[in-house]
Amino acid sequence: MPALLERGQTFPDFTLEDARGNTVSSRSFYMRRNFVIAVLPNEMDDRWILWLEQLRSAILKIPDADGAVICLAIVGSDSADAVTGSDDRFRVLADPHGRMRARFVEDSDHGALIVADRYGAVFHIATGGPDQTGMNPDDVPGWIELIACRCS
Repeated sequence: MPALLERGQTFPDFTLEDARGNTVSSRSFYMRRNFVIAVLPNEMDDRWILWLEQLRSAILKIPDADGAVICLAIVGSDSADAVTGSDDRFRVLADPHGRMRARFVEDSDHGALIVADRYGAVFHIATGGPDQTGMNPDDVPGWIELIACRCS
Protein backbone atom coordinates (compact mmCIF):
# COMPACT_ATOMS: atom_id res chain seq x y z
CA MET A 1 0.00 0.00 0.00
CA PRO A 2 1.82 3.12 -1.14
CA ALA A 3 1.61 6.28 0.90
CA LEU A 4 0.51 9.52 -0.71
CA LEU A 5 3.47 11.28 0.92
CA GLU A 6 7.15 10.43 0.69
CA ARG A 7 10.04 10.93 3.04
CA GLY A 8 11.36 14.49 2.74
CA GLN A 9 8.05 15.99 1.61
CA THR A 10 6.10 18.38 3.79
CA PHE A 11 2.76 17.07 4.96
CA PRO A 12 -0.32 19.14 4.07
CA ASP A 13 -1.70 21.66 6.54
CA PHE A 14 -5.01 20.70 8.05
CA THR A 15 -7.61 22.00 10.49
CA LEU A 16 -10.00 19.64 12.28
CA GLU A 17 -12.00 19.58 15.52
CA ASP A 18 -10.92 17.63 18.57
CA ALA A 19 -13.22 15.58 20.80
CA ARG A 20 -14.10 18.71 22.80
CA GLY A 21 -15.15 20.67 19.71
CA ASN A 22 -12.01 22.84 19.69
CA THR A 23 -10.54 23.70 16.30
CA VAL A 24 -6.98 22.37 15.95
CA SER A 25 -4.70 23.44 13.11
CA SER A 26 -1.46 21.65 12.30
CA ARG A 27 -0.03 25.04 11.34
CA SER A 28 -0.33 26.23 14.96
CA PHE A 29 2.36 23.71 15.99
CA TYR A 30 4.89 24.47 13.23
CA MET A 31 8.33 25.47 14.47
CA ARG A 32 7.30 24.61 18.03
CA ARG A 33 6.84 20.82 18.05
CA ASN A 34 7.84 17.71 16.17
CA PHE A 35 4.86 15.85 14.74
CA VAL A 36 3.49 12.35 14.96
CA ILE A 37 0.40 11.99 12.82
CA ALA A 38 -1.69 8.86 13.12
CA VAL A 39 -4.31 8.46 10.43
CA LEU A 40 -6.78 5.75 11.37
CA PRO A 41 -9.04 3.73 9.07
CA ASN A 42 -12.65 4.76 8.64
CA GLU A 43 -13.80 1.84 10.76
CA MET A 44 -11.61 1.04 13.74
CA ASP A 45 -11.68 -2.38 15.36
CA ASP A 46 -10.14 -3.40 18.70
CA ARG A 47 -6.70 -3.85 17.10
CA TRP A 48 -6.64 -0.20 16.03
CA ILE A 49 -7.86 1.03 19.42
CA LEU A 50 -5.08 -0.97 21.12
CA TRP A 51 -2.55 0.38 18.57
CA LEU A 52 -3.64 3.94 19.32
CA GLU A 53 -3.29 3.39 23.07
CA GLN A 54 0.21 1.98 22.49
CA LEU A 55 1.04 5.06 20.43
CA ARG A 56 -0.19 7.34 23.21
CA SER A 57 2.02 5.46 25.68
CA ALA A 58 5.04 5.76 23.35
CA ILE A 59 4.46 9.51 22.95
CA LEU A 60 4.38 10.00 26.72
CA LYS A 61 7.76 8.21 27.03
CA ILE A 62 9.57 10.65 24.74
CA PRO A 63 11.97 12.71 26.89
CA ASP A 64 11.75 16.49 26.84
CA ALA A 65 15.42 16.56 25.79
CA ASP A 66 14.32 15.26 22.36
CA GLY A 67 12.10 18.29 21.86
CA ALA A 68 8.41 19.00 22.20
CA VAL A 69 6.13 16.54 20.42
CA ILE A 70 2.49 16.63 19.38
CA CYS A 71 0.62 13.54 18.23
CA LEU A 72 -2.42 14.30 16.11
CA ALA A 73 -4.63 11.23 15.69
CA ILE A 74 -7.06 11.63 12.79
CA VAL A 75 -10.12 9.40 13.11
CA GLY A 76 -13.52 9.15 11.46
CA SER A 77 -16.34 10.81 13.37
CA ASP A 78 -17.83 7.42 14.30
CA SER A 79 -14.50 6.31 15.77
CA ALA A 80 -13.83 9.48 17.75
CA ASP A 81 -16.04 8.25 20.59
CA ALA A 82 -14.06 5.00 20.85
CA VAL A 83 -10.86 6.91 21.58
CA THR A 84 -10.81 8.66 24.91
CA GLY A 85 -8.67 11.43 26.26
CA SER A 86 -6.64 14.18 24.74
CA ASP A 87 -3.83 16.04 26.42
CA ASP A 88 -1.00 18.43 25.62
CA ARG A 89 0.95 15.80 23.65
CA PHE A 90 -1.86 13.68 22.20
CA ARG A 91 -4.90 15.12 20.41
CA VAL A 92 -7.68 13.08 18.80
CA LEU A 93 -9.15 14.89 15.80
CA ALA A 94 -12.38 14.03 14.00
CA ASP A 95 -12.39 13.82 10.21
CA PRO A 96 -16.12 13.24 9.64
CA HIS A 97 -16.04 13.12 5.84
CA GLY A 98 -12.63 11.46 5.45
CA ARG A 99 -11.29 14.31 3.35
CA MET A 100 -8.11 14.72 5.39
CA ARG A 101 -7.38 10.99 5.63
CA ALA A 102 -7.70 10.80 1.83
CA ARG A 103 -4.75 13.21 1.61
CA PHE A 104 -2.59 10.70 3.52
CA VAL A 105 -3.88 7.19 2.66
CA GLU A 106 -5.52 5.80 -0.49
CA ASP A 107 -7.31 2.82 1.09
CA SER A 108 -9.96 3.52 3.74
CA ASP A 109 -9.19 0.18 5.44
CA HIS A 110 -5.59 1.16 6.17
CA GLY A 111 -3.97 3.62 8.51
CA ALA A 112 -0.80 5.68 8.36
CA LEU A 113 1.93 6.60 10.81
CA ILE A 114 3.84 9.77 9.95
CA VAL A 115 6.73 11.27 11.90
CA ALA A 116 7.81 14.76 10.89
CA ASP A 117 10.06 17.50 12.20
CA ARG A 118 8.80 20.82 13.48
CA TYR A 119 8.74 22.19 9.92
CA GLY A 120 6.45 19.39 8.71
CA ALA A 121 9.18 17.53 6.77
CA VAL A 122 8.38 13.80 6.81
CA PHE A 123 11.12 11.60 8.30
CA HIS A 124 9.09 8.38 8.44
CA ILE A 125 5.84 7.25 6.86
CA ALA A 126 4.24 3.84 6.85
CA THR A 127 0.78 2.71 5.81
CA GLY A 128 -1.17 -0.47 6.37
CA GLY A 129 -2.56 -2.37 9.31
CA PRO A 130 -1.49 -2.05 12.95
CA ASP A 131 0.76 -5.14 12.69
CA GLN A 132 2.62 -4.18 9.53
CA THR A 133 6.26 -3.15 9.26
CA GLY A 134 6.81 0.50 10.05
CA MET A 135 3.58 0.85 12.03
CA ASN A 136 5.04 -0.12 15.44
CA PRO A 137 4.27 2.63 17.98
CA ASP A 138 7.34 1.64 20.00
CA ASP A 139 9.56 2.88 17.14
CA VAL A 140 8.25 6.44 17.40
CA PRO A 141 10.56 7.60 20.24
CA GLY A 142 13.54 6.49 18.14
CA TRP A 143 12.34 8.53 15.17
CA ILE A 144 11.88 11.59 17.38
CA GLU A 145 15.37 11.06 18.82
CA LEU A 146 16.77 10.93 15.27
CA ILE A 147 15.02 14.21 14.42
CA ALA A 148 16.43 15.77 17.62
CA CYS A 149 19.98 14.71 16.67
CA ARG A 150 19.66 16.03 13.11
CA CYS A 151 18.12 19.35 14.17
CA SER A 152 20.49 20.23 16.99
